[in-house]
Amino acid sequence: MACLDWPQPAHSAPAVPPGSKPLPASVPILIVGGELDSLTPEPDVEKFGPTLGAHVRIVKLANAVHVSSEGDTYLVGAARCARKIIRAFARDPSKLDSIDTRCAAAIRPPNRP
Repeated sequence: MACLDWPQPAHSAPAVPPGSKPLPASVPILIVGGELDSLTPEPDVEKFGPTLGAHVRIVKLANAVHVSSEGDTYLVGAARCARKIIRAFARDPSKLDSIDTRCAAAIRPPNRP
């Protein structure tokens, strides 16, 4: 049913809850998502992410789906890359802007049987 409004979605990006304030730049925010994510599409992330705070980094995983870091798909490369990026952020959030995310663009599509 998600494709009924193709090629233009009938919805807009999620709204920021009334009264909420973005986090200050001293609070880094990492958003990791798959380019094939149908639950949180990348255009929505690009619009909504910056409303969360003043220091947001969005990393798009090529050929990946929603929550690739869980590793419950055939996309082993996506899980490995997402976990590497998330662990680097968890170890030192102050290095958000310098985390090596090159693996995100290098994720190969899964092999077809």
